[in-house]
Amino acid sequence: IAPVFLDVAKQCLEENTKSNTKQHYYALDATNLSINGNKSEYIRIHTQYDINYCCMKYAFITDNHTSESTFHFPIEEGAVYFADRAYAKAHNKQQC
Repeated sequence: IAPVFLDVAKQCLEENTKSNTKQHYYALDATNLSINGNKSEYIRIHTQYDINYCCMKYAFITDNHTSESTFHFPIEEGAVYFADRAYAKAHNKQQC
């Protein structure tokens, strides 16, 4: 999905630049990192990436029982968020 995501993000940023609206675009995701090489024991890093400025806006570490959720981040009114299907649950959509 990365090439498709990159194309969509580029199109959004180009349209944003042309219209001069200053709308923000963010990518949400979580990454699992194993502890001491043990695949059954890991930590999860939740991140919100600012696509406009190509930098991490928020990042924090939880244990492996914490699910991916929009509730981990402040939701900005009018911003566009890109996320995978783990964020497609009703309560996440309702928060946005």
